[in-house]
Amino acid sequence: MARKRTIKTKDKYKSKKWYEVIAPSMFEEKVICEIPGVDDESIINNVVKTSLADVTGKFDENGLYTNIWFKVKSVKGNKAFTWIKGYAMIGSYINTIVRRRRTTVDDVIEVKTKDNISLRIKPIIITANKVSKSAQTSIRLAIRETAKKIVGEKDFDDVMKTLMFGQFANELKNVAKKIVPIDKAVVRRVDVISIK
Repeated sequence: MARKRTIKTKDKYKSKKWYEVIAPSMFEEKVICEIPGVDDESIINNVVKTSLADVTGKFDENGLYTNIWFKVKSVKGNKAFTWIKGYAMIGSYINTIVRRRRTTVDDVIEVKTKDNISLRIKPIIITANKVSKSAQTSIRLAIRETAKKIVGEKDFDDVMKTLMFGQFANELKNVAKKIVPIDKAVVRRVDVISIK
């Protein structure tokens, strides 16, 4: 009777190296997590998702309900350095702030930072009462102009700070409330379209 041949299986995780994923300088290069990789090249362009609260330690409205995507751009030793690919507020939070007897004005705005990085910004303006279509159009035009002005005057890091920590939404609210009373303004999502 022929003997059964035993095949040794190699544990693929033992052959991999672990890398610390490092947040950009605006987050003081905090360690986000660790990821495995065969070599340095294998983790370039990997994307890691975490909450804003986990990176900042601030468990406020923005921190708890915002997820950020970090993309690995370079590796030094066991450290994987990243840039912000984008962020989004979680859908369940957006659902709680959209109320009846109010109008929700959504928009998609493509803008370019002072250092030539293209972003797609998706704000939501929630009015205090129901408003007409013409008022909604006026709001969209006003916030587009404001968004392009703010982003065009700042570099990428400063723009992302103003977006993630609520200052940008406040600026949009201040502009929109000159047209109609506004209940709330948030930037629900930001994506980096192109980076230098």
